[in-house]
Amino acid sequence: MAASLFARNYRDVVRYFRSVTLRNPSNFHFRNLFLGARPFPHERIYRRAVRTYMDWRVFVESKERIAINALEVPHELYPTSFARARLLVRIVDAFRKEMKLYREGRYKSLLSECVRACGLVEKVFRNEDIDSPEHLEDIILASSSVPPMVKFQKVKGRYYLDGGITRNLPVALLENVDVAIGIYYNFWTRLQYEGVNVVDGGQEIEKMEKGKKAGPRVILVSPERDLPIQTWDYANPRGIELAYEAGLRAGEHLLPIVKKMR
Repeated sequence: MAASLFARNYRDVVRYFRSVTLRNPSNFHFRNLFLGARPFPHERIYRRAVRTYMDWRVFVESKERIAINALEVPHELYPTSFARARLLVRIVDAFRKEMKLYREGRYKSLLSECVRACGLVEKVFRNEDIDSPEHLEDIILASSSVPPMVKFQKVKGRYYLDGGITRNLPVALLENVDVAIGIYYNFWTRLQYEGVNVVDGGQEIEKMEKGKKAGPRVILVSPERDLPIQTWDYANPRGIELAYEAGLRAGEHLLPIVKKMR
């Protein structure tokens, strides 16, 4: 969706996802297991959207800058599919423990600690890194690689995972901006961005914000209420429509604030 905003064709992308989810009755196709096909439809749908609606030349030639982050999985550490599967188990375990603390009203960056211990390295792809439509496709899929829905992605022979595992609000990667807008729909994502280790009643966040170094002003925006659709739900066309409408309302509320900051 961020790429479609950049390419100015987000309405077409929303219509595509609505039409394809109308024809997709489930997020897990059990019979595919017997046909030798992937039971999860997400990567096929996602890749087709990128291939159809993302013109790689727009990204290369635009004066606007992009920063797409992903986590590189070093081949020397994880040379086999079994090794990468074990890596995934470690990351999922860290995620579950972090979410358990979050539900208890605490936050500890267990995912980031796990990724560092596993030797994964953040890679940032920018405009000049894109050299073909296939490369753009691979980069966008790599930035959303969440097995088993979207398997480990390869970009020029290297495996990647979703950069949002450790940096789901990558506003710090933006270059030479006075104001940055961070969009999130789960408060846990904001905690990742704030870099707070333990949160109690919001006090630690307030201290962190006061202690930030000088830099771009950051506006954090989220929907007015919980979204009516879960992540990776590709069988809920009405939920996609409602989520899109919630985003429009949030943008409309934000626009006057941004104009005043110019």
